[in-house]
Amino acid sequence: MNKVLRREITLLQLVAYYFSTVVGVGIFIVPLFAAKIAGPASIVAWILSLICAYPFAMIFAHISQANQVSGSIQKFLENSWGKKFGGAIALFLVLSALFGNALLGFAAARYFNELFSCDFNVFLLGCVFLLIPMLFNMLEVGLSSKIQSIALVALVVIVEAIVITAIPHYDAKNLIPFAPNGWQAIIPAMTICFYSIVGWENVDAMAEEVKNPGASYTKAVKVAMCLIAAFYLSIAFTVIAIMNHGEILQTTTVLSAILAISMGEFSGKIGSVIAIVLLILAANAWVFGTSRIIFSLARDNVLPPLLSKISVTGLPYASILVQMIFYLAISVILVLFSVSEDTIVEVTSLNYIILYMIIFFSGFIKFKKSFYKFLSCAAMLLTFFLFCQSSMLKIGTCILMLLLCLLYTYSLKNGISSLLKRKVI
Repeated sequence: MNKVLRREITLLQLVAYYFSTVVGVGIFIVPLFAAKIAGPASIVAWILSLICAYPFAMIFAHISQANQVSGSIQKFLENSWGKKFGGAIALFLVLSALFGNALLGFAAARYFNELFSCDFNVFLLGCVFLLIPMLFNMLEVGLSSKIQSIALVALVVIVEAIVITAIPHYDAKNLIPFAPNGWQAIIPAMTICFYSIVGWENVDAMAEEVKNPGASYTKAVKVAMCLIAAFYLSIAFTVIAIMNHGEILQTTTVLSAILAISMGEFSGKIGSVIAIVLLILAANAWVFGTSRIIFSLARDNVLPPLLSKISVTGLPYASILVQMIFYLAISVILVLFSVSEDTIVEVTSLNYIILYMIIFFSGFIKFKKSFYKFLSCAAMLLTFFLFCQSSMLKIGTCILMLLLCLLYTYSLKNGISSLLKRKVI
């Protein structure tokens, strides 16, 4: 069977995938985390983070244009440093994405608990919510992309309407003191905000299914950056303008809190429904991208070839469905060890920082155009600075994950198929 995916994703659909992938869980959790750390000064952290998003977005779009296949980052690193190294980093990206994807389900579960005033375990309930985007991904790509785009536009309009209704409740007193924990708190707040500007690399995994990727990626990423910046800043500023720092410390969900203040407690329930739907759309984009990286690794014999199987409708169904096993495993581990979502966000952010440092260093060495070399250098220095702000324990955890991925791929002489055959013998 020909293991090549169909090109069905249009320019507008690519913009929708960029938006839903990058925004994701961040918009409903990270504004609170950042505001708790830096207070109103967190808006500075947001502005700086969004400025930093420009080189990230442009570099990954350039990689997709040059490597128009699923797992384009993997191919870029393979061409730069060898097949095994590219496979190891792609595998590390998959592990990071799986933890990030799980956060979407956990966030939806938290909103569900608030909506119905119940107390289900957010990790296990989150897996139930993750089933929805997995089933959605089993639809034909063209159809699922159209539904994704239409639903996303409708929800973004509704969310921005909610932000507008909150404007009369803005109070300048909530911005004083502007930096309750000192100006130095902006740096750790930026580290948290960084989680909200990752995801550009996830859309790279769709390169094999995008129509005219050479032109579409550059156009789509620029439009998406403008829309994402406006969306993030409108919500982040609303949070600090309608609640004082003490109220922010007591809040767990963003959209419901905004609606409850601007339109009453019952309207907060509507906010929970909107948040759940938007989180499911974000999860759909992440499950899509992650499945394509898994598919690429399986096609290259780094993962079991079974995961590269394609349905008659052109879907890599095995790489989609296998993700649920990992989501269940992550949930069970988190329940057993009582790990908080804050820790997951921080470790996932650090994983992406490490990935970005590797990719940007590779770009600085391998890109031919000086513009992209400059962007790679700037992005590499920024990510290294953010890396240095993390604790040694979290750095050690992420480095261990990376080393295990490297150990795994370099132990494969002729791919996993030969390894499995040796074990059977």
